[in-house]
Amino acid sequence: MKQEIYNTLDRLGIDYTRLEHPPIMTMEEGMTIAQKLGVSSCKNLFLVNKQKEYFLLLLSGNKKLSAKSIAKQIGSSHLSFASDEDMETLLFTTPGAVSILGLIYD
Repeated sequence: MKQEIYNTLDRLGIDYTRLEHPPIMTMEEGMTIAQKLGVSSCKNLFLVNKQKEYFLLLLSGNKKLSAKSIAKQIGSSHLSFASDEDMETLLFTTPGAVSILGLIYD
């Protein structure tokens, strides 16, 4: 799947820097990688509501998720984390590796 993402970025003429790393399971791990890249850390969260509508939320690394607040802001019912199976089926990724680049499969 990685090669498909690289091919898509190349085809669209999007420059990128690649840093391969293991899945990120904690904010501390994410901050270490962000420091290496010289960027701010963020959380990529794959959420779902009761109607089975999916949302990819990018949240600043220092912010806490308030699913109730986000649901209200987007006019959605209760939000929860999508299942590992849905993540693999829809974004072709696994927990700890959610990225906006998974949206190329949408």
